[in-house]
Order: sequence, then C-alpha cells, then structure tokens
Amino acid sequence: GNVFCGVGRPVEANHVLQRALKIRVQQLGPQHPQVALTKFNLANAIMDLAGTEDAKQLLDEALAIQQQY
Repeated sequence: GNVFCGVGRPVEANHVLQRALKIRVQQLGPQHPQVALTKFNLANAIMDLAGTEDAKQLLDEALAIQQQY
C-alpha cells in the first residue's frame, strides 16, 4: 500500500491497505500494534483521496492502540 502512495496511486493503496487491515485484524486481533500501523498507513492513503474525516477516525484508532503499548 505504501508503495502505491509513494508513486501517487492512492486508490490502489487504499484497496491494498483495506485488505491488509482486514487480514491483520483477523490474524492478530484489533488491538495489535501492526493493526495500528496499518490504520495509520490507510489514513495516509485516504488523506490523499481527500477523505479527511475517515482518515481522522483511523488515526484516532491507531493512536489509541499505540497508547496501550
């Protein structure tokens, strides 16, 4: 996902990161630090698509997870 963001392809990044988030939540649980990192990366992709409210929610969720560790 980050590679797609880096080359200016936020739609593809969003798709890949949404899938990665779903898999990580299923495999690691919703409070795992890798889930927080994926939410952070997804928020960046969403911001590139001008979805600031959705991005803010993901960033808040990522921060809440990170504060547990």
